[in-house]
Amino acid sequence: MRSTFFLLSLVLGYIGCQDEPSTKLEQTVIEADAQVVNTLAADGCSWHFELKQADSTLFYAATASSAAKIKAAVPAYGTDDAYSFTPVRLKYRTTANKQQVVCGWGNKAEFTEIEILEIQRK
Repeated sequence: MRSTFFLLSLVLGYIGCQDEPSTKLEQTVIEADAQVVNTLAADGCSWHFELKQADSTLFYAATASSAAKIKAAVPAYGTDDAYSFTPVRLKYRTTANKQQVVCGWGNKAEFTEIEILEIQRK
């Protein structure tokens, strides 16, 4: 009986000490103007978001669960033959993940992953 209780305590303790999944979303919701970009055909990168700031540009990749919302605002999203610099207004939050995006010449870029909460074409 004691050994069963001891083993059960060890298992529950181990489970309780595990890290949370890396898909955990950060709580901060950000609203910003952005562009939905696909320049793979011109040796750029496949579908991603660009947010211009005063002295830099932020690059993000959307979660798979965000695809339907993006496609509703930008019907060409996700297609292979579209070239896009579509201006949008985003409400999003970052995840703890990075995502690889295919770029020209067989390269890959790693962008911060975001969950799209709302998207409106401008």
